[in-house]
Amino acid sequence: MVEKKIKLIFGKRGSGKSYLAKKLILAEPRVFIFDTIGEYTDGVVFDNYEKLLAFWQDHYRGNFRLIYRPLKPDREIDWICKLVFALGDVCFVVEEIDCYCTAYDISDNFAHVIQRGRHKNISLIGITQRPYGIHRL
Repeated sequence: MVEKKIKLIFGKRGSGKSYLAKKLILAEPRVFIFDTIGEYTDGVVFDNYEKLLAFWQDHYRGNFRLIYRPLKPDREIDWICKLVFALGDVCFVVEEIDCYCTAYDISDNFAHVIQRGRHKNISLIGITQRPYGIHRL
């Protein structure tokens, strides 16, 4: 089994960060995207957590591409990370990761995904313009 990795994609605006992320997830059978910028369309798109949870409960055992566009990303990242950890065996893509994983603050559930996610076969792809602002976990 290939060990799951944490990958960071960073670069200037318009440099192709999201394009690269889309290429990296092409072969992944189970993908959960925290899409704060509306960049992804190849999957089932949600902006309502209740509908997301209902879909997840019906499909979490199979292959999927979930795209969640949070209305309040700062408030929602923690429970999304808890959901991703419960899912396991998934590629988790986080746009603008520096907003939720700052040098000084990171939610407990996000830290859990970063530190222990590989034990549940979770890979993480974080995308940012500002890599210096990311937590050093």
